[in-house]
Amino acid sequence: SPMMPSPSYHKYDVKDYYNIDPQFGTLDDFDQLIAECDKRGIDVIIDFVPNHCSNEHPWFKKALAQAEKGNFDGYAKYFNIIKNNGDYPLGYNLDPNDNNILYESNFSDTMPEWNYDYQGTKDEIAKAAKFWLDRGIAGFRLDAVRYLYYEDAERSSEVLKWFDDTCKEVKEDVYMVGEDWSTDMSEIAKMYSAGIDSLF
Repeated sequence: SPMMPSPSYHKYDVKDYYNIDPQFGTLDDFDQLIAECDKRGIDVIIDFVPNHCSNEHPWFKKALAQAEKGNFDGYAKYFNIIKNNGDYPLGYNLDPNDNNILYESNFSDTMPEWNYDYQGTKDEIAKAAKFWLDRGIAGFRLDAVRYLYYEDAERSSEVLKWFDDTCKEVKEDVYMVGEDWSTDMSEIAKMYSAGIDSLF
């Protein structure tokens, strides 16, 4: 499971991509783990959640607050937040404070989706990945790669390729394993076209 701060037991709803959940320890503990593993020739891969975050993430809280005031050009751009016109797109949920606002959250209303059509989102996800690579990890187990764009393997694969290429600029031999629970082998093949090392 992810080890970053999160309100849940499973930690897939990350609210801070730059820290360790207190249940698991501290960044100093993590640095010691990496150092001890390095001494023993052990590579460390961490679980990373590029698809969604927690509804307690500060940016999502700001995004909803701004959207409720009619501003969709601030933090709302990091997420898929829209006005409620009476239609409910698949995977969208109501803003609990304003029924005029919907946001994409395919897994749970507590896990809003990042918007990869916005360059700012890519910049921040890349920054978070670099933070951990610079701390000495060998790679990432990437959560829910087929949902980077919901039910769109081709666009999801494009984002996955961008992420893999971006991380290789930091660490040339970074290892990536993506989670894709599809039973459609042609979709799995499309995800492999991103160039990552493995999928399961």
